[in-house]
Amino acid sequence: MEKRGISPLIATVLLIGFTIALAVIVTNWGLNYVKGTTERTSQQTEHALSCINDLDFEIKEVICPDETTGELGAVVIDNRGDTQIERMTFRIHHGEDDVLPVEAEGVPAFGVQSYEVTGYYYAGTETPADLAGATQVDAIATILDDDRNEIVCSQVIKERRVSC
Repeated sequence: MEKRGISPLIATVLLIGFTIALAVIVTNWGLNYVKGTTERTSQQTEHALSCINDLDFEIKEVICPDETTGELGAVVIDNRGDTQIERMTFRIHHGEDDVLPVEAEGVPAFGVQSYEVTGYYYAGTETPADLAGATQVDAIATILDDDRNEIVCSQVIKERRVSC
């Protein structure tokens, strides 16, 4: 019985063809991966620059609750910029390890907003927020980008030490 295989020339052409096809597949995947990574990085950079350049606010005052007068605790935010803050997140520190977030409505551009913290709950809980015993209050703003997507500006945290 006579066995016959493919000629060396055909084998070489097939190997070159498979190599080129494999190279095209890997290059296509690599380009898509690099393009996706570049787009995500570009978007994150735009968001960070929006937060740093467009956002200008401060914790103007923290009013500690006073049981004798019945005055409720409050945090006053002064938005000095022309960017509307859609939502504020306050982190109320009670000691070193006890940090509880409170989410509240936003502040209009060039506006001042006072938040009576006792009217809110700690995020994700049914526990009422309270400034009594607070050692520090942090404020984190959330703004909107051009496509109306929310940007949490966690790189622009305003802090205020208190002793309530």
